[in-house]
Amino acid sequence: MAERGGQPGNKNATKNRPITEAITRVLLANDGEKLRALAESLVARAIESDTRAAVEVNDRIEGKVPQAVIGPGDAGEHTIINRIEEVVVDPHD
Repeated sequence: MAERGGQPGNKNATKNRPITEAITRVLLANDGEKLRALAESLVARAIESDTRAAVEVNDRIEGKVPQAVIGPGDAGEHTIINRIEEVVVDPHD
């Protein structure tokens, strides 16, 4: 099973991210007081018709809307090509 942060061998989750770590410490200090204030501010801006804030709140609650992947076909379908190749190699070359 995959380790937390990605597939085994993926080192992205273990990279040194000092800014992210510092921001996280600040937001979680004092029992998450600043994190709650940030969330309350975001929700208040969404209620006041700030479209970006409303989209962010919705994405956090409902998840982002999947984006359609349209293919080149007339009905947007994708073309699947299966190809088998036979290669003859002269061992003396």
